[in-house]
Amino acid sequence: MKHKYFKGFFLLLIMLYGWPHLQGIPVITVDENTQQIGLKSRVFYLEDTSRLIQIEDLSSDDRSYPFCTVGPKGLAPGFTRSAYWIRFSINNRGSNPAEFIFGILYPPINSIQFYELEGKKILSAHAGGELLCFHSRKIKNRNYLFEITIPPQALYSYYIRVYNNGETLRVPMILMNKTRFMANDSMEMAVNFLYYGFLLFALIFNIFLFISIKDKIYVFFSVYIFFLTLFLMNIDGLSYQLLWPSHPWWSNHSNIIFVALANFFLINFSRDFLRIRIYSPQMIPVVNILLVLIAIVFVLAFTDYPYFVYSTIGANYLSLINTLFILWISIRIMLRYQPARLFFISFILLLLGVSLYVSRNTGVLPNNPLTQYGVKLGLAIQVLFLSFAVSDRFRRILEDTSKSLEQLVNERTMEIEMHKQQIVEQHGNLEKQHQQIMIQNREIRDSLRYAQRIQQASLPSEKDIRRILKEYFIFFKPKDIVSGDFYWITKKDNITIIVAADCTGHGVPGAFMSMLGVAFLNDIVNRMSMQYLENRLTPAGILNEMSDYIINTLTHSHDIIKDGIDAGICMIDHNKMQLQYAGANNTLFYFSSGELTELRGNMYYLGSLAGRKQSFKNHTIKISRDDTVYLFTDGYASQFGGRENTTFKMSRLRELIIHIQHLPMKEQQGELEKMLDSWQNDHEQIDDILIIGFRI
Repeated sequence: MKHKYFKGFFLLLIMLYGWPHLQGIPVITVDENTQQIGLKSRVFYLEDTSRLIQIEDLSSDDRSYPFCTVGPKGLAPGFTRSAYWIRFSINNRGSNPAEFIFGILYPPINSIQFYELEGKKILSAHAGGELLCFHSRKIKNRNYLFEITIPPQALYSYYIRVYNNGETLRVPMILMNKTRFMANDSMEMAVNFLYYGFLLFALIFNIFLFISIKDKIYVFFSVYIFFLTLFLMNIDGLSYQLLWPSHPWWSNHSNIIFVALANFFLINFSRDFLRIRIYSPQMIPVVNILLVLIAIVFVLAFTDYPYFVYSTIGANYLSLINTLFILWISIRIMLRYQPARLFFISFILLLLGVSLYVSRNTGVLPNNPLTQYGVKLGLAIQVLFLSFAVSDRFRRILEDTSKSLEQLVNERTMEIEMHKQQIVEQHGNLEKQHQQIMIQNREIRDSLRYAQRIQQASLPSEKDIRRILKEYFIFFKPKDIVSGDFYWITKKDNITIIVAADCTGHGVPGAFMSMLGVAFLNDIVNRMSMQYLENRLTPAGILNEMSDYIINTLTHSHDIIKDGIDAGICMIDHNKMQLQYAGANNTLFYFSSGELTELRGNMYYLGSLAGRKQSFKNHTIKISRDDTVYLFTDGYASQFGGRENTTFKMSRLRELIIHIQHLPMKEQQGELEKMLDSWQNDHEQIDDILIIGFRI
């Protein structure tokens, strides 16, 4: 009986501790103090070309599957559609649990499945890969990390399935203590921070060069650095972690997109920087072919298998071909173009880095620090040397510009010296002309002042107006010394006539027309006043007569008249308490008990052919004591100003008069002047202004 128990206990020990050895699998022995474990000789892999093997198949009997040792080169099959199973076992001989981090340090893997087994029992399973959202990872890191905790005196086995759908596949693995891993990871992130900080500085530097020089090569180089930085962040896994953690499709495809765009702008930058069109024009067709191939790779990057695989392969080899081509063309040009030398050195270093990277991706070279970081180092040195090259080009541009400016200054100095004597001679003549202009200007101003006095004499005097109107204001503000606007007020028996008129133009031409207008009114009203009983002395009659006067006076041929007068005539019969109004392009505002009545004139001016063919319309309304009447020209409403520099507009003038019409007349004038000053502000007055208001 004791022998049976002893035999059973012995078999149990074999199952727990000797099972892997019976299969020829080295067991990794650890305890709680183990820091890091080398995996290459203790890890096995199985290529699953059918992609049908499941964990249940391996856990039940994996001896029938041909697992191979990973070896010192590591697992790097290159471009493949096979799935790969990785297997290793760990025995914790310590008295405390052993905690480790197992990591696969290659972010561009489509699918990873991690299984933890004790004997044939599956203890846990985890999924990862760039086809899953970053947030689904248990450990939020740019690489694929899995926590391993082995109880004391326990033996666990681990199976990991990795798969890339036709893309390049590498499986660099680590197994180390948590604390040590975090320290190493922090150090690597600090190095990455410095590295990408350098690329960001180069990008900003070249953007400033573009702003300063406005040369498109700096745009090409800046965009190249931008997409190069995104590509490097992709292969480091940082972009998926920091930029688009919820977009697995973009994370998988953007790698090739960024490579294609970086190559596209690098080719354009090289073409313009090396001046291939000048120094080697026969190579332009080759450049165009490369750009077309890059465009094809770019388009295929948006597709799925199998075309996406073609774009992945094409991107790798095109990067190498572009580097070789640019290196070769820079050798051809640098003997004739000195800046090409730095170009040549930078691409020699880039070629070395790209060659290491592509060779690692295709499985030619093993994964090691040199092949892993060679491309980043080569690209950083290339960006550095190209930055030196563009800076040197910038310096040469400044020197050439300085020489050109110096030569131009010398030429201009000689011209100035040649013309200096002429200028000195002409200066005396200009002084004489200036004195003559000043004298003429003074004479013109004196003449205008005299014309102003004549014009003012033709207008009704303040004394005559006070005798005619009970309460009134006249806001009269000419744009120039003399005005094209005028007002005319007279009284015949019980009839009061008030006129507000705007002649064509302003200044001297308008003043001449206003003098004619006053003369015409005097003649017409005096001549027609005797015919009042025959109803010919009406505002419309005066306008019709006045329009004929203008046409007859200003027309000496069959030419069309473009000069005329806009006018409004108000006639008040104090016996009948009746107001008549007629207007040519003018409107009258009438307020009775605060209610506004608008009397609109005809839409043509005095002196127009339209006015000759048809008579002006006469408006008649009843009036009462203390009603108010307003006549005006368009100068106030046409004034520009306000926040948006627009005209004051008739609608705004109407609202203003409605708001102030109850005030005494002089206060109304003050409000109108205050509003105009506020509206006009610093704007120039554009027309003569005339507003007449009076109370019945």
